[in-house]
Amino acid sequence: MVTADALHTQQDTARYLVEGKKADYLFTVKDNQPTSSKTSKTSTWKRFPPAHTEIDKGHGRIETRRIWTRTDLGGYSDFPYWAQVFRIERTSTDWRGEHLSIEGAYGLTSLRPRRAGPARLLGLNRGHGSIENGLPYVRDVTFDEDPCRIRQYAGAPVMAALRHLAISLLRRAGATHIAQALRACGRDKQRPLRWLGLAMS
Repeated sequence: MVTADALHTQQDTARYLVEGKKADYLFTVKDNQPTSSKTSKTSTWKRFPPAHTEIDKGHGRIETRRIWTRTDLGGYSDFPYWAQVFRIERTSTDWRGEHLSIEGAYGLTSLRPRRAGPARLLGLNRGHGSIENGLPYVRDVTFDEDPCRIRQYAGAPVMAALRHLAISLLRRAGATHIAQALRACGRDKQRPLRWLGLAMS
């Protein structure tokens, strides 16, 4: 099962996954895919109640996620192997019901309804979002990647690879907060070497 953002919502990618890798896909749809975008947005989603709703409370917010799914849009899109299209709406307020924000997203998937109902589609989309938001945040905020001035030759990809290595090593060691784990390694320089099996006993 492969989830991807709108950059990868391409017909060649869908064919490669389904035909070449025998996998299923769940793609986000944005305006850079005119055919797919039309397939999603011409549907009259709000005429029907959402197929599934989830409500989460935490971090001072109440977040409600709703999903609508459709399978009857054949003829509107020639995107390969699609089986369902969906619309997700996220509504967020504070504890008092104020500071309302509403976000919408569209997508399509090769998973048929018998294999992935609305609840699973919502979970897959949310899981992709947590991965997408987690890694760039750590790289940008904890490692200050954006202000980095290393640009010449292979410097930028080498530094990116080193950051990924550090993040992967810390997570394999059980770190749930990368910034705290980095500070712990700064206090004990033998710690990362022990994780790599390089420290002398």
